[in-house]
Amino acid sequence: MAARDYKQDSLRHFNKIAPRYDNHRYGKQTRKVHQEVLRMVNELQAAALLDVGCGNGGFLALLQSAPAPANSSPPQNRKLAGADLSPEMIKVARQRLGESVDLQVADSEHLPWESGTFDCLTCNFSFHHYPQPQAVLLEMRRVLKPGGHVLIADPWFPAPLQWLANLIVRFSHLGDVRMYSLNELRTLLAAAGLQVVRAEHHGTSSYVLARNVTASATVRI
Repeated sequence: MAARDYKQDSLRHFNKIAPRYDNHRYGKQTRKVHQEVLRMVNELQAAALLDVGCGNGGFLALLQSAPAPANSSPPQNRKLAGADLSPEMIKVARQRLGESVDLQVADSEHLPWESGTFDCLTCNFSFHHYPQPQAVLLEMRRVLKPGGHVLIADPWFPAPLQWLANLIVRFSHLGDVRMYSLNELRTLLAAAGLQVVRAEHHGTSSYVLARNVTASATVRI
């Protein structure tokens, strides 16, 4: 039996739902984490941010339009970028965001930006779709400036339900690869040279923030 091509599963599924993603259950689930991720991003005061797996640009649009909380002040003229495997998702994102955001159709294992470009990378409900998570994290670290941050928000389940979710994933063809525990995410990030500074869950979503503590961000695999 041929190995499953998770990327093709994702590409097929997200190209199909791109025009109606905002009203699809995937879009509704992802929007639930946006406000918390926005709050954490504003605390970091990142001047250049890349949203990996940006979908139809919903989070990037929120970054553009949402007023900053009183206790934080995002940099003026913040540079925003987004990458997604789905050309149809990027098409919708471009319609939504215009030319002000650098949007690229890209595999998260091969991001089309130079090393050390961004202060912050976000990944909202996309990480569980990556068949090679370690390769993705190393590529994230490459485009991240030393001292910059990676912020992953992903589904979270207590242990018995995580086991059940991953059993269901084996029979799904929607591009889902694995649902991770907080400890699994910590281990993956540490192995990629990223220092976890915060890991927690609220309800059915996890939030893991890690910092690039290396002197150079040029490692590739």
